[in-house]
Order: sequence, then structure tokens, then C-alpha cells
Amino acid sequence: GEVLIDPDTGDALFDPETGDVLGVNVTTPDEPCNHYEPEEIAVIPHISDNVKAALDFLSKDDDGFFLMYEQGDIDWAAHANHMDDMLGAMLDIDDSVQVILDWIADNGGWGKNAPYVT
Repeated sequence: GEVLIDPDTGDALFDPETGDVLGVNVTTPDEPCNHYEPEEIAVIPHISDNVKAALDFLSKDDDGFFLMYEQGDIDWAAHANHMDDMLGAMLDIDDSVQVILDWIADNGGWGKNAPYVT
């Protein structure tokens, strides 16, 4: 991992309660996170594909629908201080929101649809 540095003093930052050095775990080619094996990665669909499939299925209902999804990796990545995994999760969210925005544009626009992103 990498130690977080106070930009004003150049000193390492410490947790005030535990005294532990604060830092982030960085995945590098020499030290990958390896949450999934390559065989698993090859068959795991991208979350934007899942969002598109959900929109395609739910939009068949003439009464409308509500879709809620979560990119769950962002939570454990943040808690584990895996900055690169967290940023990757944020990019996944961005891709998925774009799928939703494209769907809105093709299905009645803003007058008939309301996305909420939190």
C-alpha cells in the first residue's frame, strides 16, 4: 500500500483513534488484487449489460416500472482502501448511468422518465 501524506507538512497521516498509518492499497502488475480468476472475469457480464437487460425486460410493462441497481464493489473497495478498484467501480457506474440516459432519450425523454443517482 501507499501512505497518505499531509500536503502541508509532508508527514504521514495517522488515524487519531488507533494511531495506525493511513494509506491506500494500490493494485499494481506486481501485486494485483485478484478478486476473480481470469476464467471468472471472462464470463462475468459488465454491469452496464445487466442494466440494459433489466431496462429491456422491465420496459415491456405498460404500467411503467422502477429499477434500482447497485455497483456493490465500490463499497468493499472503499472499505478496503483499494483506490484502483474503487475508481474502476465508479467508471462502471458511469457506464451504467449512460445506458440509462440513452434509454431515457429513446423512450419518452425526460417528460416520462426520472433517474435518481445517489
